[in-house]
Amino acid sequence: MSLLTQDQFQEYHRISRATFFNWKRAGGVKEVKTGRGLYYYVDQDVKQFTDSEKNLFLESRVQDWKLLLKEAHTRYKQAGKATKETSDIIAKIESEVRFYTDLLHIKIKGYDKRSLQIKVKTGQIERKNREEKSPFRNKVLRERPQAFDKAMELVSTYFQDSLGSMQLAIDKAIDFAKRNEDYYEVAAVNIHTLKRHINKASKESGFKSIHQYMNHYNTFRKNLAYTKGAFTNDINFMDVFSLDDHKFDVAGTKVWNEEKGAFEQKLVYSWFMVEAKTMMPLSWMIKTSPFIDEDIVKMIMAGLKKYGKPSWKRICDNGLASAERVKSFCQKLDIILEPQQAYRPTQKATNERIFGIIKEETDTYQNDFVGSNHPVEGRHTNEKLSPEDTEQLASETIKRYETYLNGFFQDRPRKRGIAGIESLLDNSGRVSIRNLFNHYYTTYEPKPVTDVQLRYAYMKYDTVKTFEKFYIMFKKEIYLPTTDVSLVLNDKSYKYTIAYDPADLNSIDIYSCQLIMDRLTGERIEPGQYVCTLQSLANLDAGEKQRRVAMYNKKIHKNIKELAGSIRSRMTIDKNLANVVAGEDGLVNVAKEQEKAVEDIIKNSIPMNKIELALDELKHGEEPVNMEDATSDEAIDQLNNLNFNE
Repeated sequence: MSLLTQDQFQEYHRISRATFFNWKRAGGVKEVKTGRGLYYYVDQDVKQFTDSEKNLFLESRVQDWKLLLKEAHTRYKQAGKATKETSDIIAKIESEVRFYTDLLHIKIKGYDKRSLQIKVKTGQIERKNREEKSPFRNKVLRERPQAFDKAMELVSTYFQDSLGSMQLAIDKAIDFAKRNEDYYEVAAVNIHTLKRHINKASKESGFKSIHQYMNHYNTFRKNLAYTKGAFTNDINFMDVFSLDDHKFDVAGTKVWNEEKGAFEQKLVYSWFMVEAKTMMPLSWMIKTSPFIDEDIVKMIMAGLKKYGKPSWKRICDNGLASAERVKSFCQKLDIILEPQQAYRPTQKATNERIFGIIKEETDTYQNDFVGSNHPVEGRHTNEKLSPEDTEQLASETIKRYETYLNGFFQDRPRKRGIAGIESLLDNSGRVSIRNLFNHYYTTYEPKPVTDVQLRYAYMKYDTVKTFEKFYIMFKKEIYLPTTDVSLVLNDKSYKYTIAYDPADLNSIDIYSCQLIMDRLTGERIEPGQYVCTLQSLANLDAGEKQRRVAMYNKKIHKNIKELAGSIRSRMTIDKNLANVVAGEDGLVNVAKEQEKAVEDIIKNSIPMNKIELALDELKHGEEPVNMEDATSDEAIDQLNNLNFNE
């Protein structure tokens, strides 16, 4: 028996048209409206429907439910929240769904209470096909597809040691994932699910057997024995700095949203730079928002400024730490940046162990802990993986981790497999990270990085300017040197690269674009050499700007006078010529007049390498030749009289 048209129903029951309508009025004939027309049945026939007939039977009701859901979504959108009307609509649909579920003995997908609430809230009435969302049916894999790649990485690692036992390899992988933060998604996937997807991937890979497929992933193990890592004697102190990110295993923190006028929950992220041999964190950064490459550079800078450069190289994550911004920064400091190779988790063993320690020593004791191995309950299951609400402020969380990392983490005695440290061990054969690091650092010769070098590596370089009249105009602002600068720099023909931080334009650095030489002073500036730092006048009031300019001009005049005296003392003077002679207007101090003439020459004939010609002419009693007017009185007056109020 199945859904029948009117003619088919009459023929099947051998009744006339009049009898059909009499049955219908009496309630013995049930009607269902579909896109194909009207169909009829009797109650006892429903249980005998095929699956396709049941779906056809439900078609008209589903269409009605969709119309009700659209209406509920409109009411929700207008009110901005759930209302009694939307709740009544959901309750009505729920009731009908339960009725047809019992009647047809089928599960109606997408119409449970939670799904109905989501549809009312989002307005997404039509259910997406699973193929459109993810190739995985498992919730964890569907929401975190990278979990399968991580699972393959781990399972393949243990497959060879398990003598080809897939079950044992998976069991070991799950056990490892439960103890390591970066692999927690793997621990949340059902073992049988993992096995099924691995077998499926093997069949689709083109390899003849599962062993060939797993060994394909396992090829990295041939070099495993020679991989240099932490806790060993394979590497020297400060040879390797390891970089990696970590998401703390807590539900999150409360962060105030100014626009919404309310707190919202955020996850807690971090980046670490670690000395590989001792496991000492050299620098770190903790945030409640995802990191950008600029954050990584600033974190690295903090560690380099305090401890210097690594002796060998830096191993980093394949994500942000290998971004072009980070690469450029390390390259300018002559630091070898080596991204972590695929399927080689041991390259960052130090970081992985640190994250495990943080989880064991801090996270598991927080009320909002969401990881596995909780003292009371484990939440990494298929049934419950999502974070719980927290009442802790972000500032409190960050302060808690900062206190822990600077204190207990470094001071707690730990087992270490390093030879030659027996004198450092306590009665239990342990040593703290701090004591071990200090033991090596006291005899270590750091490779320091100066502030100038860090600024050079960090800043951007996209502007070339001339440095004339002893100041630079950059981004419509005036910049004056913070220290004395050589007079030889004041030449229109010389070009300089400006290094600047886009986030902080209070100061800029300039680097020479060419070789600069001065025969008189002996000064030499190589191409690419740091010249000086200049300070912006933008944030100063008009009076302070005038004062700074006046002080700077006074300093310039003083430097010119001192240089003139130095050059004059080296001038060849006729021995028969007295220092003081009689002139038309009386006695004349020849030395003073010569010095004044040299001073005028310097002002009027910069660059410095052109002064010699003028001095030669001066010695022969001729008038000084006026070269390029770079720092004339007029030019200096122009700078001094700048109107900063405009």
